Amino acid sequence: MAFGQHRDGISHCLQQSIWGLGAWGAYRVDGVRGDILLFGRLSPVPAIKKIAGLSPLVFTVSSSHARLPFVLKFCAEKLGIDGKLAAFSIPVGVQLNKAGNCIFFSLVTLMLMRVYNIEMPLSLFITLWISVCIMAIAKPPIPCGGIICIAYLFTVVGVPPEAISIILCVDPIAAMFNGVCNESANMTTSFIVSKDAGMMDEKKYFTV
Repeated sequence: MAFGQHRDGISHCLQQSIWGLGAWGAYRVDGVRGDILLFGRLSPVPAIKKIAGLSPLVFTVSSSHARLPFVLKFCAEKLGIDGKLAAFSIPVGVQLNKAGNCIFFSLVTLMLMRVYNIEMPLSLFITLWISVCIMAIAKPPIPCGGIICIAYLFTVVGVPPEAISIILCVDPIAAMFNGVCNESANMTTSFIVSKDAGMMDEKKYFTV
């Protein structure tokens, strides 16, 4: 089936993917608020305001490892998290918390499967699910490193390799949303742990 016949479908699927990433970003902001209020038992307003101020840095620096020093400094100086705790929990989160990557990899793979009319039996679904989890963790910590992982996922489900060119224009935008989602989750988790462990400076947290 000619690739040119699917242009309208690809455009529609790309639009849906971008809207999906935006919705995921909004969900994560709401999740930060709920987690801090429910588990941290503190007002989430200071955290949301301060994390929003860090968002431009996360948007512009695509590599999670490159922005790690800035995030550690932010957690200690703005959120009041103990420096030793942040130095352990944030790097662990950077390496293992890849929810944004999982969602993006799944979206683009399913999108191209739909474009090329590839059926998904249960066995392929399980294989894709496992592969997405592995690729999300194994993603290289470099800008557009997800392209390598997506190319592998395409081979798993039978999508033609030339389809990766469609994702090249979307991946830099998706990396911005992925970064915000992942970093906000890492900081929220560290915040809650520091509060429960008594390793949090509430004066710094409530200081604007």
